[in-house]
Amino acid sequence: MNASSFNSNEQEQSVTNLVKIHSLSQLLKRDREQL
Repeated sequence: MNASSFNSNEQEQSVTNLVKIHSLSQLLKRDREQL
């Protein structure tokens, strides 16, 4: 049980990181378009 909960937590973190990276790249794209 402990290992599985740790695994799901790790998956959540990687998903959150992906979302952060995605939103960051979107912001960078917007900045370039404004320039």
